[in-house]
Amino acid sequence: MMDATRNNNFGALRLIFASLVLYSHTPQMIHGSRKYEILYYIFGNLTLAEIAVDAFFIISGYLITQSFENSSSVWSYSKKRVLRIFPGYLVVFWICVLIVAPLAGAGLSGFNVSTALTGLLANIRLMPPNGFAVFPGLPFPSLNGSLWTIAYEFRCYIIVLIAGSSGLLSERYKIVFPLVAAFLLSINALEIIPKIEFPGSSIIGYPRDDVRFFGLFVCGMTFYLYRARIYYRHWTASLSAACLLVGMTNRITAEASFAIFGGYMIFWAAFRVKALLPSVFTASFDISYGVYLYAWPVQSIIIYYVSRDSFVVSLISSAIVAVIAFASWFVIERPALDFARRQTQSRRAQSAE
Repeated sequence: MMDATRNNNFGALRLIFASLVLYSHTPQMIHGSRKYEILYYIFGNLTLAEIAVDAFFIISGYLITQSFENSSSVWSYSKKRVLRIFPGYLVVFWICVLIVAPLAGAGLSGFNVSTALTGLLANIRLMPPNGFAVFPGLPFPSLNGSLWTIAYEFRCYIIVLIAGSSGLLSERYKIVFPLVAAFLLSINALEIIPKIEFPGSSIIGYPRDDVRFFGLFVCGMTFYLYRARIYYRHWTASLSAACLLVGMTNRITAEASFAIFGGYMIFWAAFRVKALLPSVFTASFDISYGVYLYAWPVQSIIIYYVSRDSFVVSLISSAIVAVIAFASWFVIERPALDFARRQTQSRRAQSAE
């Protein structure tokens, strides 16, 4: 019933959530504490940045599952997913290493063949550019503290690939997904799994974070698989908002409440709300990924060199990040997607001959 390829507000929602990550991170990056972040100040649980990232995974669960079903082959799906994630990530990674690091006090003296190889290994695993002594005096001296979620996003793409290839996305087996989502969200809420690091963490992630992000993503998959049975009405969206507010008051129920009730509100806003103003622009370009990729390094530079006032940092960072995100879309991201599209069309044409 709900087709995400038609007119909707997904582009606007992604841009809003990416912007929320920027605004939420600002006071935390300045003061080194969550207590100055508005949502955490109100509920004492999650921050707006965490909510926004959760929303990204829920939306991705829906759209990536649809992407797999609409792909002509496993190869076509895989190529689209790689070309959506890797080009933008690789560019921002090396911009952080070669440009931001020297500006942040690291210099280029420590950059050599060894560090270059370390960076390439990190690229394969979609890891952030770590190991640099940068931004001395700031609470979070990191080149890009937001990139750590990219690897988890890509692992979720692999989950869809495995599920789709094995036939689990069919009508017969789709009941598996709400059960898995409920299980993972429950495990995450109870914090049963300790946050530990082991040798394989850089490849498969930390178990607690895997549970969190996979649970959110599978929740989005469930919304897609049951789209013919889920009706988005204004009164049920209002009821969901009320339930979400109640759930947000408790740490145990906060994230699960957002996954379920917040998830419903996201898809209601995507499909049933009149087109938001940003949707007019995001119909032609999607700068949300670029905003997410570049916000942290830009904010850090502004805080380090210009100001430690949250409003000033947010205002200046938003303007600069918007320009960079546009450049990322037109120079890096869209050409990569166009390449994937042309390759798919070429293979279809060859198959038809």
